[in-house]
Amino acid sequence: MTRLVSTLVHAFPWLLLLSTAIYVAKHPEIVDKWSNIFYRLAFWLGEKREKRIVSTDLDFRVTKIAKSINKDHNGILPFGLRIKWKDAKEVEAFVRKGNVVIVLNKKDNLDKNIIDACMAFVPKALLPKAENVVNEKIMKSIDLYVIKKILLTGQYTSAYNKFDREIIEPTVNKDPSLGQWLPSIHKMDEVGVFTRIMLAEFKVLGDLLYGTTEEKKYREETIRFATFLSNFSNRRPGDDTTKLNFLGGKIKIGLILVAKKATLRRAGIDAYTGRIKIYKDLGIQRIYIFSFAQLDEEMIYDKSGYVIDVKRKKSFKALSQIEDRCRELDYLKLFKKQKYYCRDSSGKMRSAKYYVYDVRP
Repeated sequence: MTRLVSTLVHAFPWLLLLSTAIYVAKHPEIVDKWSNIFYRLAFWLGEKREKRIVSTDLDFRVTKIAKSINKDHNGILPFGLRIKWKDAKEVEAFVRKGNVVIVLNKKDNLDKNIIDACMAFVPKALLPKAENVVNEKIMKSIDLYVIKKILLTGQYTSAYNKFDREIIEPTVNKDPSLGQWLPSIHKMDEVGVFTRIMLAEFKVLGDLLYGTTEEKKYREETIRFATFLSNFSNRRPGDDTTKLNFLGGKIKIGLILVAKKATLRRAGIDAYTGRIKIYKDLGIQRIYIFSFAQLDEEMIYDKSGYVIDVKRKKSFKALSQIEDRCRELDYLKLFKKQKYYCRDSSGKMRSAKYYVYDVRP
């Protein structure tokens, strides 16, 4: 026993070092964060210090945001960011070791450096195999929106305002169609379908067609799919007329919303499993099942049978019952499930959860 304790004591520093190395390897943005703090403390004012601060801060924030976006569907934004400084006339970008390396020529305006880095990073990092597959204007609108999202989420307020004023406004004035898509994408993001469905399906489509002669064949389909999701995102409470399935040449998805308690009381879980069967017969390839957390009430009775209290809690009880039923269907395979927050059709922020099922033919 004494020998075991002694061995553990001697091994502890090495175990700690190994676990730290593994953590750092999985979370390189943490190194960027502490490097940024170090350079702020270690160097006197000067160009070298400013460059280090800008690059490590951007590396950390953008990589962290990219990892967060990529959680919604693995592969939609798979790269981190690294910045290199060089006397170059134009901004360069290339992929190396899991990162998009941006070669910048330092500007006196810090906001301009931040914007240049994001504008070089996003088109290179986002949906890397779908660039030639998705309609050009849709893809450009997505890039612009994600850049805005990075600047906003990263709290680059001044750069965000400059980007909106000097990049977005002139671009939209030159091509008004982009001005129509940007609000639509923003709405999709608010209700939780931008990254989880739109970018996810474009990623799958890109993987399927990348490097083939059909890369540009389905661009019109991507416009119709984006329009379908825009209509869905703008549906009003109680609207039962909005289409909930899309059957294209390559994109074939169905949406199921577990929302109305009246439906559950009237038809139970069969109302939703029946829809799954209909989707399968239509040739749907993926089914997205969404639910907001619903308030359940549990009556507490005394020994005489009288109600003495009511416990209220939010849960995804119906969604869990649907998951249990789906396990019995051999043509369904659970691909992903995730809990998140988004706005409902009335604009209220709520806890939500969704499941994605692949449908076997």
